[in-house]
Amino acid sequence: MLDTIGDEHRGGKFAIIIDEAHSSQSGKTSSAVSQVVADSEDEINDALDERIKKKKLAKNASYFAFTATPKNKTLEMFGVPYSESGEVKHRPFHGYTMKQAIQEGFILDVLKHYTPVESYYRLAKTVEGDPEYDVKKARKKLRVYVESHSKAIRDKAEIMVDHFLEQVIGQNKIGGQARAMVVTGSIQRAIEYFFAFNAYLKEIKSQYQANRRLLG
Repeated sequence: MLDTIGDEHRGGKFAIIIDEAHSSQSGKTSSAVSQVVADSEDEINDALDERIKKKKLAKNASYFAFTATPKNKTLEMFGVPYSESGEVKHRPFHGYTMKQAIQEGFILDVLKHYTPVESYYRLAKTVEGDPEYDVKKARKKLRVYVESHSKAIRDKAEIMVDHFLEQVIGQNKIGGQARAMVVTGSIQRAIEYFFAFNAYLKEIKSQYQANRRLLG
C-alpha cells in the first residue's frame, strides 16, 4: 500500500474502508494504515501518540468501518457520540439489520424452516421441605449437566446430521451447495459437537465432514 501511494500522494485525502472492524483496528494493522497516509515520520509518531491518548484517527482520511459484532472500543473509535444520563456513549453511524437484508434478498432467513427440539429432564426431590433446596439453581445446574453429557451431545449430533443429509443435501437445496451452522454457548461445547459430528459422519461413511470456526 505504501509503495502504491508513493511519497507524492502523502498528505492527500483518503477513504479507508475497513471490514471486520471489531478485530482489525488494534496493533500493527491500524498503525500501518496511519503510517501510509501520514505526511512525514514526525507526523506518524505524533499521530500515533495522539491516537493512543485520545483515540483520534488520521485527519486526512475518512474511515468507513464495517462489523456485524461491534465491540465497545470499535464504537468509541468509529461511532457517533451521544449523551445518556450524563454519560457519553457511542452508537453506530448506520445500521443494516439482518431483517432488512433478508427482505432485500441478500441473505437467506435461517429461521424460516427452524425446528426446535425440546429437552426433557426431571429433577427428583428426595427430601420434602428441604430449606437448602433452591429450585432455580438446581434447574440451572441440571440443565448444564444434561446439555454437556456426552450421550446428549451424540444424540443431538446424529439428529442434526440425519436432518442435514436427508432434508437439505438429499433435496439438493441451493444446488447441492448448502451448508449448516451450529451455534453453541461455549467453545468447549463447540469442540464437543465437532468431534461428535465427525465421529458419526465417519461411522455412516459420509463424504461430508464438520469444520471448526470459533468466533470470539
